[in-house]
Amino acid sequence: AVLDHPDVESLTVVELSPQVTRAAAEHFGHLNGDVAEDQRAAIIVDDGRTLMAASVDRYDVIIGDLYRPWGEGEGRLYSREHFLACKSALREGGLFCQWLPMYQLTQQQFEVILATFLDVFGSADLWLGNLKSDYPLLGLVGWRSGGIEWVGLKDRCSAMRAEKRIVDHSLRHPEGVQMLFLGRASQASAATQTLNTLDNAWVETHAAQ
Repeated sequence: AVLDHPDVESLTVVELSPQVTRAAAEHFGHLNGDVAEDQRAAIIVDDGRTLMAASVDRYDVIIGDLYRPWGEGEGRLYSREHFLACKSALREGGLFCQWLPMYQLTQQQFEVILATFLDVFGSADLWLGNLKSDYPLLGLVGWRSGGIEWVGLKDRCSAMRAEKRIVDHSLRHPEGVQMLFLGRASQASAATQTLNTLDNAWVETHAAQ
């Protein structure tokens, strides 16, 4: 979806499984925008957490896709250490978006992930990924600095309509974008003091019970 935007100059995709990478290129190009063939995209087969921890590159946007909270090692992608590595890899004004599968999380698990995110970023913009009650997705967006530029949103939506490059129809008008915005959570609003860290693997341990 990132490559739907012509302003994007480069995209780094990190996938743990070489089999998934190969299948995506050979069989699912019609669904993933032929990302493997796009000259702007670099696909790296690696563990996303360790790659970010060692990264010397700087990014405008980092996106954490949906991870199973009970999957072996996947809960570490919700850890304080990983969130901190992602924040450190952002350029000034950059943002990190962590998508959460709310249909797979208990309230307590969500609260711990949110508290961990807030401990690193201080605040989080909360975004709906869709309007489906049976498949709810929530995005936590943290900024290296700055925030949402609401003033320019109308012009950007107009430009996308004029260029006929809108894939998601909720982006046709600023009202559609605003409909998905739930507000901003601050560190003071965290419902728990418990954090998910590499030392305690709280999310993975509790989700597997």
